[in-house]
Amino acid sequence: MRSIAILALILSCTSSLAIERSVEIELESPLIASRGDTEISMLDLHGRMMAVPEGDRAGVVSSPERLEQLIQDVLTVHFLAERGREQGLADTVDFQAELHHMMIVRLAEKYRENWIAERELDSYENQARETYLSNPDRFSRPDTVTFRHVLVRDFRDDPRSRAAELMARLEQGEDFAMLARSHSDDPSVVQNKGTLEAIDVATLEDQFAAGIAQLDEGEMGLVESGFGWHVVIVEERRAGGRQSFEEVQDQLIAQARERHREQLLDRLMRQAWDGELELVDGAVAEILERYPPPQELIDAIQSGN
Repeated sequence: MRSIAILALILSCTSSLAIERSVEIELESPLIASRGDTEISMLDLHGRMMAVPEGDRAGVVSSPERLEQLIQDVLTVHFLAERGREQGLADTVDFQAELHHMMIVRLAEKYRENWIAERELDSYENQARETYLSNPDRFSRPDTVTFRHVLVRDFRDDPRSRAAELMARLEQGEDFAMLARSHSDDPSVVQNKGTLEAIDVATLEDQFAAGIAQLDEGEMGLVESGFGWHVVIVEERRAGGRQSFEEVQDQLIAQARERHREQLLDRLMRQAWDGELELVDGAVAEILERYPPPQELIDAIQSGN
């Protein structure tokens, strides 16, 4: 067993009023690993594991390599911490103040998480359905088309004939993506290799939209637009219409939960801010004495600028 102690942290100020903040914890925890004179316990490892997302912890402990690396990392941290303790770093007021603040922040975060979790609903499906029914226009999807194309810009000599030549090569079995990357004047071809997926038909140029409307799914043809001539293969068309609740249910449930969490947090913050702020006489002067502002700022305030 390894004894772990967090000694008292005492913070005081120089005024006649002072607050003593102290935490003293004495824990026994099984020793699990050592390297040289550095030892770590199960509690040490558990503290590190708390920083790993809960869903990932099983993956860490089930992998010998990842678990060993985690233990090695914890040992390294404890080695450095022991050296710092030997140098007296833990006894300085600055360190104790920083450690105290870190503990308070984490306690606040933990309480906030627990307070909200205790008040969350078991299900947000009703709220999600209400949003769906009261916002019919929000859940409509447009007519879309997925197509592949090679663009020959109109500044080329005889762009229609050049596009026709490219279409003939595709009909003879050339690879579409390779031909598009080599010959298309559409700059987006570098990313999409000539394939545009689920494009809202309403966003297409009128002339181009009218041209591809004449092509059936799987059909290839030449289509003119304001940019030039395109070799187009229509891959898929999807008619628009209202999305079903089942299609958007997960999204709406997540949104409803997040809205409720924000409302709960607002309630909690109103509790935290209830009452007037009261400063002890001389507190501002003491703060400024400990953390003096730059002289130029003092001069500017005194001069009224």
